[in-house]
Amino acid sequence: MTINELNTVKRLTRWEQTPSALGFADDAALISVAEGRSLVLSQDALVENIDFTRATFSAADVAHKALAENLSDLAAMGATPRWFLQTLCLPDWVSETWIDDYSVGSRELAKRFGVSLLGGDLSRIVGPLVISMAVIGEVSKEKILRRKVGQIGDVLCVGGYLGRAGAGLLALQKGFENDYPSLVKAQRRPEPQIELGLFLNNEIGCHGAMDLSDGLAQDLKRFLPDQLGATIFADAIPINHETQKFARQTGCDVITLALSGGEDFVLLFAVAKECKPDLFHRAQKAGFSVYEIGQIEEVPGLHCILSSGNEMPWPQGFDHFSEIRCM
Repeated sequence: MTINELNTVKRLTRWEQTPSALGFADDAALISVAEGRSLVLSQDALVENIDFTRATFSAADVAHKALAENLSDLAAMGATPRWFLQTLCLPDWVSETWIDDYSVGSRELAKRFGVSLLGGDLSRIVGPLVISMAVIGEVSKEKILRRKVGQIGDVLCVGGYLGRAGAGLLALQKGFENDYPSLVKAQRRPEPQIELGLFLNNEIGCHGAMDLSDGLAQDLKRFLPDQLGATIFADAIPINHETQKFARQTGCDVITLALSGGEDFVLLFAVAKECKPDLFHRAQKAGFSVYEIGQIEEVPGLHCILSSGNEMPWPQGFDHFSEIRCM
């Protein structure tokens, strides 16, 4: 298969010009439903043997991750989650016990974020299990966080550690599941940063956000305005102790893992330089861990500067049509 995600999206959407789609450049669509009130809609899917395997994910894990990655898109827009729908394409191996376990996994996360199931569809499938979810959130006065609205000189920030989920995937693949439980949990049961998204949407100095689903190396390209570039400082990337330990044990380059591992679902956001001190103070006071990792620059191109002062090659990042996450 020679197609890639970006070109596929362009081909599928080239005839559509509805303003609600936001140019198909963001994590969700926006629909005005009443004065001062809009709905935010997003949809994502999980496919067995592409995004997870039965050997490494329980039914509850699959349900949690499917809903979490959808809720993360609402977090990236600064929306409050309200409802979700799901379509399950079930192969013959699925049992009533598996369905019950799956239901518990989705219900636990939905209850925590006040999200209600509206319905969906069921189908039998000859092939892998496929789960597609659509989520609906609300914003007031059509105020949302967007991609591609950062400005030259803005500080680039993230809302948590990078590389944990990618390391967790490798730990599962290499048989280190019991040695790195927090990394495996980050892979199986990511946490959408809903509260941080709501906080950022109320900050005047915040110039947009997105969730890091395919890794900073790939997603930063989607986040930046066209014709602008960015520099990331390797020493500033937040990487927790367990990820560093895993990288040392397995021989992985920890910076590459943090940049391209993917599925961390933490928020990437841009902040006006003069607003950063006050925004960081308010964020920390509210209990959020936020980290400055780089800056937006006038010259196109992405750069990562190591502690030595040398520049490392920019990693490729994840593309849905060129890689398989779980194998």
